[in-house]
Parts: sequence; structure tokens; C-alpha cells
Amino acid sequence: MRRNAFPKTYYAFARRLGQIESLHFLAAKDCYLRRKIANYTSINVFILAMLQA
Repeated sequence: MRRNAFPKTYYAFARRLGQIESLHFLAAKDCYLRRKIANYTSINVFILAMLQA
């Protein structure tokens, strides 16, 4: 019984850990994309300001 119970809990724990990891990865990816978009837009605004001046 003990030997059978351990892998189940372990797999559940690993699955939960994997979900947490994927959530962290998605959050980091989202943050990176947002930063990239912000940099891109700021550069575009800078170029537009230079062209208009």
C-alpha cells in the first residue's frame, strides 16, 4: 500500500510543479513581449518626432 501510494502523490506533485513552471514561463514570456513592444513603440515615437522636427 505504501509503495503504491508514493508514486501517485509524486506524480501529482510533479504535475502541479509542471503547471506552476508553465505559468511562470508564460508570465515571463508575456513580460518579455510587453517590454519588447514597449521598446519598439518608444523607438517608433522617437523616429516620428525626429522626422517631424
